[in-house]
Amino acid sequence: FAVTDVPAGYTYRLRFDGLPGYGAQVVILETSLTSGDALVNPQLVAVVEDFESGPGGFTSTEGLWQYGQPPLAVTGGAFDGTSCWGIGMTAPYLDDESDILLSPIYDLTGETATSFVLSFHYFGATEGGFDGVNLEASQGDGFTVLEPLDSYTDLTLSGIGGLPGWSGETASWLGVVFDISAYVGGTFQFRLNWGSDAGVTADGFYIDGLAMGPGQRVTPVPGHDLPLTLVGPKITAWPNPFNPRVNLAYELPAAGMLEVAIFDVRGHMVKQLQAPTPSPRQGALSWDGRNDQGRPVSSGVYFVRWQGDSWAPTVSRVVLAK
Repeated sequence: FAVTDVPAGYTYRLRFDGLPGYGAQVVILETSLTSGDALVNPQLVAVVEDFESGPGGFTSTEGLWQYGQPPLAVTGGAFDGTSCWGIGMTAPYLDDESDILLSPIYDLTGETATSFVLSFHYFGATEGGFDGVNLEASQGDGFTVLEPLDSYTDLTLSGIGGLPGWSGETASWLGVVFDISAYVGGTFQFRLNWGSDAGVTADGFYIDGLAMGPGQRVTPVPGHDLPLTLVGPKITAWPNPFNPRVNLAYELPAAGMLEVAIFDVRGHMVKQLQAPTPSPRQGALSWDGRNDQGRPVSSGVYFVRWQGDSWAPTVSRVVLAK
């Protein structure tokens, strides 16, 4: 990313999220420490628990947190696969409710990374400013509230006793990242505290795609220009809008490995056009508007991700109009 005219002397938090199968990352950029360009190369940590084979060892104290398939009319489906944990899985939540979702105990004694993060995606549909959720962590000596790297939405929520937390309508799945470096070398457990006040109710709150792994660092780039290897391929799509087939011609910065996949607007991969394969510098592919199971997809906007081993991933936009 090339971002021009950024005021110096400030701290910026860049969140990278929305890719199923991976957690989010938050990169903290201190412009007061950067004399020129900076290379931000976020490596998204793979999900370790997508809740597809079961509840993942999580338990609910009062039974309000439930495991299963979230309401499609609210969330559009789970973030990773079809199942997740949530409040309001079968009906909107009620007034004056509270519940705790407790994670299993994770053994981090063998981890050596100096920077370590916990990440997942959440979908919020709660009364803004009142009802919501926060996260507390423990190393076996009691739970304390953890602040996400890009902050909670609210400083105080009456539904959870005036503590900070997430609240309101997100309209989509959002990634969240916690720095848990202090827990490396021991055991780690967290819990999600849910609460509603005595007023307005709403649909619920849902989490999916748990990931844990190394954090990120920002690397200064010598000189004033970003490396040319950040330039991705040139893409031509026609016809666009299309029905039933779109042609995709590409010109890569250099011959090499190429992977091509198509995602819907929720970030779900619907079709892998090409697995990582050695490719010439120029070539062409096509998509017939069907998913990996061979079924036609619905009309709408889709994103084609072009990923290689020597340049930055590029995303092109196509529209299926039936």
